[in-house]
Amino acid sequence: MWCVLLACCMIPFAAVAQHSEQSLLQPSWSDCNLKGKVKQVTELQRYSSGNDMNRETVYTFNSKGMMQSQVVRGFGGERVTNYPLKSRDLNFRYTTDWGGDLVEVRHFNMRGQLVSSVHYIYAADARLLQTVAYGYGSDTAIVTTRTVSKYNKKERLTKVEQYSADELLLMKEQYKYDKHGNLTRRTQTFYSEEGTKTTTVERRSYVYDKQKNWTSCTYYNNGRHYYTLERTLVYY
Repeated sequence: MWCVLLACCMIPFAAVAQHSEQSLLQPSWSDCNLKGKVKQVTELQRYSSGNDMNRETVYTFNSKGMMQSQVVRGFGGERVTNYPLKSRDLNFRYTTDWGGDLVEVRHFNMRGQLVSSVHYIYAADARLLQTVAYGYGSDTAIVTTRTVSKYNKKERLTKVEQYSADELLLMKEQYKYDKHGNLTRRTQTFYSEEGTKTTTVERRSYVYDKQKNWTSCTYYNNGRHYYTLERTLVYY
């Protein structure tokens, strides 16, 4: 989806779609749905079972609200990402319009083969309306999937539909947010060729600080608790 496809806005559940070159290379407070002058966010992900899956992520921002670094510590060691990202180091290529908004993003595998492309559609006021993503097989001339993502007036993702090469509906998602713009519910339905369907409901509940940034997020899948994210925020 948008955040995943762009490999940006690492802080989970951001409300607003990222569709500018700036957001792509260096996310900001706004991109990550942070209020106030946030200097650092330390996020600890604790699973209800399996401590080896626990992970700590630290995000650092400069005084102008631009992300400077992301440090992930957990099983497998430590990984550091510094911002802004350099175009030459990315495994995707992108094009923008005259205003800096993304028009297309193409993703490549380690062998340099095209694996997916995302195309952006805007309203007359430059607000993002939807994206259309295509997945490709080993022959990049053959489309294997088409995914349509739709956004509301606040550019929050509200609906996703994925189709096969034969235009059969494979998957549908619907999203809901709280008044602070954080994702509270995702309903995902998969469809089989035999006409059966399977539905999964993800739910997230939050605790907020005085700045209206969340400090705790509890994640449930079909009513079962899987993990909790605890955040410590440091302000300028």
